[in-house]
Amino acid sequence: MAKWWLLLLSGLLAGPLPGRAQLAVPVRLVAADCGSKAYQDSLVARYLDRGAEKYGYLDPRWTQCCDSLIALCPTSAVAYQHKAVPLVKDRK
Repeated sequence: MAKWWLLLLSGLLAGPLPGRAQLAVPVRLVAADCGSKAYQDSLVARYLDRGAEKYGYLDPRWTQCCDSLIALCPTSAVAYQHKAVPLVKDRK
């Protein structure tokens, strides 16, 4: 029994066996067009102008729309500004 444990642990510590595929770790990629002003404007129109602006800034859907835009294009300053509106209005 002890030999099996040692064999199991040594296999886990040594890493994958040769010829076996490793599990791929998902890598978060930023959209290639995120640097494009036109692409950012289209995302802002979709998630903020036609999304968050429909709700009050205290509505949880406001934050959800802002978070969706940030997830797609984390370099968009407008998304962070809109996300901060509830905190600014509440003077936090």
